[in-house]
Amino acid sequence: MGLSSDWLILFDEGNVLNNNTQREYKYYKALGEYMVNLYGGESNRWIEISSQYFDKFVIMCKEILSRGDIFYNDTFIRNHMINWSKALFAGYNLSIPNDQELVKFFKESTKKICPQAIAPPKGIIDVLSTLYNNGFNICTSSTKLSFELKEILSGMKVDLFFQTLYGPDLIHCGKFSSDFYRKIIDDKKMNPSNVIVVDDNPIFLEMAKPIGITTIQSNSCILDRPQSDIVDYLYTDSNDLISIIAEITGITIN
Repeated sequence: MGLSSDWLILFDEGNVLNNNTQREYKYYKALGEYMVNLYGGESNRWIEISSQYFDKFVIMCKEILSRGDIFYNDTFIRNHMINWSKALFAGYNLSIPNDQELVKFFKESTKKICPQAIAPPKGIIDVLSTLYNNGFNICTSSTKLSFELKEILSGMKVDLFFQTLYGPDLIHCGKFSSDFYRKIIDDKKMNPSNVIVVDDNPIFLEMAKPIGITTIQSNSCILDRPQSDIVDYLYTDSNDLISIIAEITGITIN
């Protein structure tokens, strides 16, 4: 059976810890207000500029994912922070700061906006609390950066439940291949057979499965997404995670 402390549970953030659709609305509302307070203009215009940038960024990430590229990620991350910030300034014909100031602006914006942009599905906060109180090792395995995750989870008041907030910046690797999970497992010095990944996206779960990780597909926010053929478990109610994890680990969870 083993101990709960022998197990590592990796949670994706979007559509697992937060409903992306609901959170996106709150994010853009907070962004618009933040930018108006700093630079004036119209909230809807600031939202439009950011949305256009992210639409292009998501397409680029999907292209990388489809190729299965593995690459050192720090430059990619820094460029993302610079380009998002630059897009906002350029979209309103404002003077564009140097790259160092643009990175600083990205991080400061994150601290102000992300704690307001939370929409946890019913039951997930209680699930995290229960797993933490039962001694499981809980970390994130997200496409978001570690400092973004800190602000989001702080806003949810669950940040203390997590040992490490893994995003691409901590392991110098994008969430584009199995290497992403390998690097987390190596960092935690865990056996893959004692690792569980919870994610809404079958593509990411299919990256984790060949390593020997047990996979759980979250449909708590996307009810009609079909279960991948190689995913081990699927849930629609976050509360069901407790019984699923108890079955996987053989540990009674109180």
